[in-house]
Amino acid sequence: MVSDFLNFGRPARLNLRKVDARGLIEEVMSLVRAQADQQRVSLSIEESDSANGDMRDAHFLGDTEQLKTCFSNLAINTVQAMADGGALKVTLHPLKNNLRFEIADTGPGIAPETLGQIFEPYFSTKETGIGVGLALTKKLIEDHGGQITVESKVGVGTTFAVSLPREPKDAPPPALLPQPAMGAA
Repeated sequence: MVSDFLNFGRPARLNLRKVDARGLIEEVMSLVRAQADQQRVSLSIEESDSANGDMRDAHFLGDTEQLKTCFSNLAINTVQAMADGGALKVTLHPLKNNLRFEIADTGPGIAPETLGQIFEPYFSTKETGIGVGLALTKKLIEDHGGQITVESKVGVGTTFAVSLPREPKDAPPPALLPQPAMGAA
């Protein structure tokens, strides 16, 4: 929480690497699985069959650690919102120039008067929340040249849509990117 707070005001320094979208989401789901199981929240990942996409290439350039923070914030908030059980489904949509992630839940939804404020710093509906998680998530996604939107219906659920370019605008040419050590994943 402290590092999220400190990172919020800092300019982005992206450590770009080739990211496997499904692997990233699987790792995030494993981080929330224990809490999800405890609250009877099912977790699933789907891949779209979009004519514009090709699941054989669900890779893009991004900062894995920062993106893990983004998707973890979304998954944790979603699971916490479904205290009485439900479902969290992430759908990957690989498109020609970007990847779209839809994070959908069957939770209680977000009231319309609250929806417009959820990405504002220090706004929280949680009693113990400080309102930095979603603001930081939005900032980090925008630092990658992407965008995040949200739709919600009270009593039905909420869907966050994250769109990330395959290559951020200010990305160095791939030849200049640091390569992982041999044998590293």
